[in-house]
Amino acid sequence: MAIPDKNKKSRKKLSTSHAAFYIVTLLAGIVVCIVLFIVTYQTMSENNPVTTGTVRPTNSPVISTLRDLDDAMGVIVKTDAAAGAVTLMDLESGRETSYILLDTTEMTSRWGTLMSFAEFERGLIVEIKFEKSTMELISLSVSAQAWEHQFIRNVTVNTESGTLSFGNNTYRYTNSTIVLYNGQPYGIGLIGPLDTLSIVGFRDTAWRVTLESSFGYIQVNNCDLVINGTLAAGSSVFKTLVEAEPIPMAEGLHKIIIEGNNINPYIADVFVRQGETSHINLADVEYRLAALYVAVNEPGSAVVIDGVAQSGSGPYMVEFGDRTVRVEAPGFIPAEQKINVQKPRVDLSFNLQPEEKSGFMTINTRPAGAEIYFNNTFMGYSPLTRFVVYGNFNVIARMPGYTDTQINVDVNENANIFLMILVQDTGDGFGPLPPPDDGLEPLD
Repeated sequence: MAIPDKNKKSRKKLSTSHAAFYIVTLLAGIVVCIVLFIVTYQTMSENNPVTTGTVRPTNSPVISTLRDLDDAMGVIVKTDAAAGAVTLMDLESGRETSYILLDTTEMTSRWGTLMSFAEFERGLIVEIKFEKSTMELISLSVSAQAWEHQFIRNVTVNTESGTLSFGNNTYRYTNSTIVLYNGQPYGIGLIGPLDTLSIVGFRDTAWRVTLESSFGYIQVNNCDLVINGTLAAGSSVFKTLVEAEPIPMAEGLHKIIIEGNNINPYIADVFVRQGETSHINLADVEYRLAALYVAVNEPGSAVVIDGVAQSGSGPYMVEFGDRTVRVEAPGFIPAEQKINVQKPRVDLSFNLQPEEKSGFMTINTRPAGAEIYFNNTFMGYSPLTRFVVYGNFNVIARMPGYTDTQINVDVNENANIFLMILVQDTGDGFGPLPPPDDGLEPLD
């Protein structure tokens, strides 16, 4: 009769106990893991951390549990972070509706990156998914269908047609278009070509116009004495100075440099405010040269300053101190003035007198030796040649025993040689005798 092996039974009982222990431990571990997973998931859902650059899964279990969902596309009219609400204007109906923001609302950019609620500004075009019964937002995202033009200038606003034009683009705007400047409402009719704008819209309509920067004016006073004055502001603005004409300038701080032919550069920092005029007074600017204005009665006259011929009609830049100014013109007597220049502007006037043209006049007589008178002034005896001013002369030839002979002649640039034939006076009442034959031939 066989005897039972007690040691073998003992070993089998021990093995069964170990297996039970392992199973219980494994089950306990699984339970712990499940609990930790549930706690962790709930914590993450409650905190809902938003990290830019992180895309949340689109198959969120929160969304999958909701029913009766709807979607819409609209423009953000108002946001209320304290109340957790956002108001949209539907692009199709134009109706405004408020929606409730949840801790679990998924907020993304047009590229799918997460955004904070504070980044959703008025005028943004967004697409939403919401629970129709509660108006609670499931998702809020910037619409990828919207277009945007950033930091553009030279925008023309036509208030009659209700359009915005720049480059080859023309968009309409409506009474619902949101226009902002520094976050505050702004009149679209106040927009000028120098304003810098960012425009957001959908299809052919601009729904948000943001005035990024506007402009004011710079007025330069007392610049009438500056010759060829220019104003530069950085590398983008270059204007010619004209008294009483404000210069449009983008708002902000500008380093202004004013230069001219007769001044030392004037440099100033000027802050331009939107819609306002900043003034620059050049009353105390330092002049290094004076402007000499010369007025002459004869156009085209030559101006010579200190022996140096000047070009053009002026004004002429001269140093301060003693100067000699001479004016010349063909056919006129030159004129000269000496001046002492002490002011930034000097005005001189000249009245040139015509030169007297002159030439030779010769008087021959038959017989020779007659007294010759020009305009009743004795000039000498014939034959006579004198240098005279061009003009009309009364010439008388007088000789004892002869009747006075008188002629009127015009002296000019032509040959001026005249023959006067004297007639002998008989004194018997029968008239003069014929002239003696002296061998002279009449001149042509």
